[in-house]
Amino acid sequence: MGSVEIIRDEKISKCYFQIPFLCNFITENIKQHLIYKANRNSDQERLNFFFRNVKRYEDEMKYKQKYSKVKVRSFVRAMSEFLAA
Repeated sequence: MGSVEIIRDEKISKCYFQIPFLCNFITENIKQHLIYKANRNSDQERLNFFFRNVKRYEDEMKYKQKYSKVKVRSFVRAMSEFLAA
C-alpha cells in the first residue's frame, strides 16, 4: 500500500493506493535514472520527466519479471532432473 499527501482547499489530505505488482521488479538502473537524471527545478518538470520515461521503466520491469520466471523454471527443472537421477 502506498500513499501520497495532497493539498486541496488549503488542507492536507492523505490518499492511499495499491502499488502495482510490477513495481516489485524495479531495477537499480531505473532508480539511478530517476535520482540522477530527473530535472528537479519544479514539481511539473519532475512529473514531465517521469511521464516521458514511464514506458521505458515499464518495459524494463516487465523484462526483469519475465527473466525472473525463466530463472525459477530453470532451477525447478534442474532440481527435478537431479532428484530423478
